[in-house]
Amino acid sequence: MALVSAPRKSAPSRNRLLAATSPSDLALLLPHLQPVAMPLLKDLERPNRRIETIYFMEAGIASVVAVRPDATKVEVGLIGDSRKTLQELMPLLKRNENRSFLGKMQNEA
Repeated sequence: MALVSAPRKSAPSRNRLLAATSPSDLALLLPHLQPVAMPLLKDLERPNRRIETIYFMEAGIASVVAVRPDATKVEVGLIGDSRKTLQELMPLLKRNENRSFLGKMQNEA
């Protein structure tokens, strides 16, 4: 399994996971890391396929997309800088004028 990132030997990684990794553990990973170009809409993994590469993103946002049996695609999650994501989304949100509540407790299965 390949590991990819854009590590800088002279500066800490911008990837928070790699930056928080102990020096001894990071030393084990570094020989396996390599920078890769990340073009827009690059598939990081595909449904029903073995994951061959692990990406340690340093910038940007990755979308987690569920593919339904009828091939409809639904974005179900985001991976990346949540602060940046919220800054971009907040101006687009409208105040909710509806009320939501739980009408009946559901028993756990």
